Amino acid sequence: MSNTPPPAGFTPGTYNVSKGVHDWFVLNDDGYTVAVCGSEEDAHLVCAAPDLYAALAELLDGIDRWDKAVSKIIDTSKMPKWAGKDRARAALVKAGGVA
Repeated sequence: MSNTPPPAGFTPGTYNVSKGVHDWFVLNDDGYTVAVCGSEEDAHLVCAAPDLYAALAELLDGIDRWDKAVSKIIDTSKMPKWAGKDRARAALVKAGGVA
């Protein structure tokens, strides 16, 4: 579990999945419906979203700190760029955060 909080505006709390009559619900600790999903798999993905967001933000922060430290030791200007970092940042922005 990461200590990086999701951006303001995200529904706070731990999310839980609950089966309805026809749909799956994602609820926070207060019982507030965060999302209604048509499949159990989608509901679990939404349920994990806050943890996934925080973990990805924490990983990117660590990679950035590593890159900065390494660049003080060796010339990294000619090293290939890792496209995964750009995709990860784009995913955080898509989720409504600032990467």
